[in-house]
Amino acid sequence: MRSIFLGLNFFFILFFSTNIFGQSKNIEITYKVNSDRSVDFYYSKKEPGSYTISLSFTRLENAFNSHYNNIVKGSSGKLISLKPINKEKGIAFSYKFSFIRGVLNPKVDSSFVYRLPFKRDTALKVYEMNFLGTTYFGSELPKNWKAYQFITSADTVYAARKGIVIDVKNKYDFDSISYYTSKKNTILIEHKDGTVASYEGFAKNKLLVKEGDIVYPQTPLGTLTESNSKNKNKLAFKLYFLIDASKNRKDESLLNQKSRFQFITTIFLNDVVIETLIPSKTYKVKITNDLTFKEFTRKERKRFK
Repeated sequence: MRSIFLGLNFFFILFFSTNIFGQSKNIEITYKVNSDRSVDFYYSKKEPGSYTISLSFTRLENAFNSHYNNIVKGSSGKLISLKPINKEKGIAFSYKFSFIRGVLNPKVDSSFVYRLPFKRDTALKVYEMNFLGTTYFGSELPKNWKAYQFITSADTVYAARKGIVIDVKNKYDFDSISYYTSKKNTILIEHKDGTVASYEGFAKNKLLVKEGDIVYPQTPLGTLTESNSKNKNKLAFKLYFLIDASKNRKDESLLNQKSRFQFITTIFLNDVVIETLIPSKTYKVKITNDLTFKEFTRKERKRFK
C-alpha cells in the first residue's frame, strides 16, 4: 500500500525568478520487502545533478516512525531501511515523497575564484541586472540578488568553473523585439559545493554541451546570439543555491512570492586582480594554471597535461 506525491522539478526563468513545480517522473521511489520483513526504499533518477528528496510515512505500523530528508546525486541508490519492531510480523505502511533540484543550504566557499567565461585576453564590459519581479510587480527581492550581464565582441562562452551540466534549453530563436523575454537558451551547471551557475543567451543549435557532461574552466559551452546593438554579444550569468525545499507554497501570489534561492556575489580573476566586478567597468579575461586545475582529480590533471 502506498500513496505518492509526484516529485517537484525546478526550472529557473531569468527575469522573473519563477519556480515552476509540476508533476514529474524524473525521480521514482521503489521498495523491497526482505525475508526478515524489513523494508528497503530505493530511488532512481533520470536527470543529472543533485536533488533534495523528502520521504515521509502517512501510515506506519510495526516500525519506528522515520522521515528521510537528504540529498541524492547518483542515478540510483538506497534511501532508507525500516526494521520491524515485532520480527514475527510484517510492516504496514503508506508513504509520500517530494523532490526539488538542488542541494539544500550547501556549505559554500564564498572566497572561491571563478574565471570570466570567455576566451583568454577577451575584453568585456559588465553590468548588473535588475530583478524585474521587484521592479515591475513589487515582489520580494531574492536573497542577496546578484546577476551579471557581460557585453563583448567575443561569441564563445567558456565554463567559469568545473561542474556537471544539469539542464540545457536549446529551442528559442533570437527575439529582437521583446527585450525582457524569458525565452532564452540556457545552460545550468552544478558545482562541487552545490552552487549552480546559469549561463543565458546562446544562439539556437549553437550549444556545445549536453546534460550530464562534465565541464572544466577551459571547456567551451556554446556561441552567443548576436544582439542588434553594435554587434555586441550579451551573456547573462548568475550563481545561486537552494535555500527552501518546502512543498506547500500554493497560497503565494506573484506579489508575495519568496525565492527558493540565495544568490552569490561571484569573485572573478581578471587581468589585474581577483575581485568582485564593478558595474560599467571593462575587464580582460585572464587564465592561470592554478585556476584551471584547482578542482581537477589526479587522473584529470594527468590527462590534460
